[in-house]
Amino acid sequence: MLDVTERQDIDDKELLRRIRALYGKNTAKTVAAELKAFQEKGDQAAAERLRSSYTYRMHDLSEFCKCLKQRFSQHYNKKRD
Repeated sequence: MLDVTERQDIDDKELLRRIRALYGKNTAKTVAAELKAFQEKGDQAAAERLRSSYTYRMHDLSEFCKCLKQRFSQHYNKKRD
């Protein structure tokens, strides 16, 4: 049985942990750098747009499955040439 939890706010540390788990550490480092740059500039709106581009799918099963299948397909195709 699958249980999709209700939306909840997560901090940047948890967001980056989840990004690392799904996309790998290079993507997590890139997102962390982008978030830091936005925060240093005081551009909270841009930081929130970046966060939202990842969090919108966290509680949407169809979006999650789509992303997971895409990542697996990319990995498989790369490995099998």
